[in-house]
Amino acid sequence: LCISGVELLLQAMMVQLPRFNSAMGCTPLSKPQWAACLLLGATELPVHLLLSCIPLSLVPSFSLGSRPPPSDDELGDEEERLLAPSAEIELELAPIPPKP
Repeated sequence: LCISGVELLLQAMMVQLPRFNSAMGCTPLSKPQWAACLLLGATELPVHLLLSCIPLSLVPSFSLGSRPPPSDDELGDEEERLLAPSAEIELELAPIPPKP
């Protein structure tokens, strides 16, 4: 909460104070503009609260190319094959350039 307060203060300074806003290329906001910004930013709190109340079992999975995890009955040789190291997989690492 303290960090958010400091962030809010610094952002307000960058927008409103002449020395800071000229350095950042900003113009000061009017009171209606500040109210709109605060209202828009504050909507995240109730939206997050509502979304966190939805059980994960009701949320569909949107991952591409994946299949559901196998049941315990389906495991066995398939699990060993998937967990065994494969010679087909090769990692190519790019060299790290020297520091100047």
